[in-house]
Amino acid sequence: MSGTVGLKVTRTQKFNCLNRGVFMLYVSNAFSLQMVAPENLDQVRFEALHCQPDLRGLRSIVGHADIAAVLGVAMNRASVTLERGDSMVVAQLVGGRLPEGCKTLPEGFRLQWVFVAVG
Repeated sequence: MSGTVGLKVTRTQKFNCLNRGVFMLYVSNAFSLQMVAPENLDQVRFEALHCQPDLRGLRSIVGHADIAAVLGVAMNRASVTLERGDSMVVAQLVGGRLPEGCKTLPEGFRLQWVFVAVG
């Protein structure tokens, strides 16, 4: 993948129907329905990203050390509940399990980027 795309507040506000102005932006290596309160499940939106986004300023909830190293973010095994207005960039590993100690993606592996927003 070449280049990066910045995720600006204005980009995420199109999904922020509360306009509360305070929301969280996360980066994760996975998404689960458990990350969304049941009352907000009908408010979840997904958008495929076609290049690697700029991850600076996003709160890492990447729970796998090697994927965190590849992404250049801190490993943080945290559980979160996305509220209305919150967003997440998911870096889904495609190609198998990373060999232990990887700092870059081996040949045949790639990251599938998805923007997830609630509300």
